[in-house]
Amino acid sequence: MVEPPKQVPKKWIRNAADELAVAQGARFDRARGQHMIDTVQGNFRLYEGTRWAGKLVELMDWEVDFFMRLFSWVIWSDFLGCWIRRFKRARLWVPKKNGKSPIAAMVGMYLTVADGEIGGKTYSAAKDGGQAAIVHAHAIKMVEQSPELTAECVINKTSKRITHIPSDSWYGVIAGDNIDSQEGLNGNAIIDEGHVVDSRLAGVLEFMGASRDEAIELMVSTAGKNKYGWGKQQWDYGDKVNDGKEKDITFLHQAYAAPQNATDRQLLNPKMWNRANPSLGHIINPEVFERELHAARKTPASWARFKMYRFNIWGSSSSPWLDSTAWSNAVHDKKLSDFAGASSYLGLDMSLSRDMTGAVLIVPEGREDYSEDPEHEEAKYYYQFPLLWITRAAVDRWGSEIDYEQWAHDGHLRIIEGPKIDFPQVRRDIVAEFGHTDVQTLSYDETYAVETAEILEDDLGCERVALQRRLAIAQGQAFADGQGVPNLAPPFRQPLSALEAGSAEAFASARKNLPGSQGDTIERLNRAQLRELQGIGAGLQEIIDNPIPEFAIG
Repeated sequence: MVEPPKQVPKKWIRNAADELAVAQGARFDRARGQHMIDTVQGNFRLYEGTRWAGKLVELMDWEVDFFMRLFSWVIWSDFLGCWIRRFKRARLWVPKKNGKSPIAAMVGMYLTVADGEIGGKTYSAAKDGGQAAIVHAHAIKMVEQSPELTAECVINKTSKRITHIPSDSWYGVIAGDNIDSQEGLNGNAIIDEGHVVDSRLAGVLEFMGASRDEAIELMVSTAGKNKYGWGKQQWDYGDKVNDGKEKDITFLHQAYAAPQNATDRQLLNPKMWNRANPSLGHIINPEVFERELHAARKTPASWARFKMYRFNIWGSSSSPWLDSTAWSNAVHDKKLSDFAGASSYLGLDMSLSRDMTGAVLIVPEGREDYSEDPEHEEAKYYYQFPLLWITRAAVDRWGSEIDYEQWAHDGHLRIIEGPKIDFPQVRRDIVAEFGHTDVQTLSYDETYAVETAEILEDDLGCERVALQRRLAIAQGQAFADGQGVPNLAPPFRQPLSALEAGSAEAFASARKNLPGSQGDTIERLNRAQLRELQGIGAGLQEIIDNPIPEFAIG
């Protein structure tokens, strides 16, 4: 075996994880990566698209770069007495239309027919059988269109398993909708659309390669809208690995994406299109991309989907009420202690056991840089300070899906030991945290909160205003149980305008998309009250806009 060069070229040291790998003795064996590339371009054919169907693969520069990184990095194994692949898990995040599925199939086929392992096993994995079949269809066509592969491989027409006769290796399919009989699998995994993979499938895949010398778990995916799922956890972990916050030299994370806090204006810049779409100008027509972009901007729902699937910006709702980018850009560094004695407005949504309890304090403050009408909606900043509680029972039940412990550790959430929300503790926390401000109004959902609101009214010396459930807002009008009520659009329109204008300052911890009740809004308030309470809409909406499935209201 030829020993790889001791000096790793600087061009292949991209991040803190690479620097750590070099420090631990990792090397870069270019011959390994080139073998993979030569195998792909010399044997594999595509089957879709008039320009490419039936032709040998011609890898784009970014694909060559990824394959070289994945297959060339090696580390010495004392246990095996040889150099082995550095990366055990790889995550490639690339928007739709960039050739994601063929890339996955190329890796799966290479591991099956040319990696050198005898009796190797590789699986195309996805949330359901239909998705897994997409990648596997590319692999089957690569075999069928290659005389060399056809001579060495057999395809089972029923199971779709591809068997490489000379190495006795095979390439099959595993899906999350048929997972019960899949425990104990052993081999490589090629995972498609990881943003929708659930914890059950992730658990089966976790240790698949444990007994293999150089097993690879490759996931190729776009961003998604489940910010609490396995896919987003992989994205976040990869960012930490690249930044050196997690010490893991076996994890390769490559994300082609616009910045997660990119504004809509920034996304109109063609440089941003190229940053997120490495195949733009090759297999993606820039003129078509631009046309689709402007068409998507006509409705909030289509624009949210376009940002998610074509810019790899994680979403939270298919039809968002609040622009998450504007919200993210509204972070401030003010402390609650800065507002001693300041007029404030409190919103409260209580729960009993499974849901969160939330209280959000809004503190308006005049802008020194605004010299026009002081009553104008842009004449003030609205600083938001949230308190959130959840029971230990809820954490135990849902903690595998949502990292409540981390939220609590970061100071965004308070965990109440036991099965039910401790109402006296909630009241004590609210008074302790917000009592030094001059709370003018406490607006609350009556469910579970009447007694708490009455006590807080006395403790804080404020007016309490009950909110009415079952309200629907349509065309700027609100209706409760069929009865007309005053126009409630202002408290919801104003935060949007303030965010767009940069005059709303959002407390950093409130940016977490925390779950809560749905459908609550403000009723029985006159225009004078609404003027100062408008900011509460933004604070409460951040909590209620993204409920977690299976969490009960209240």
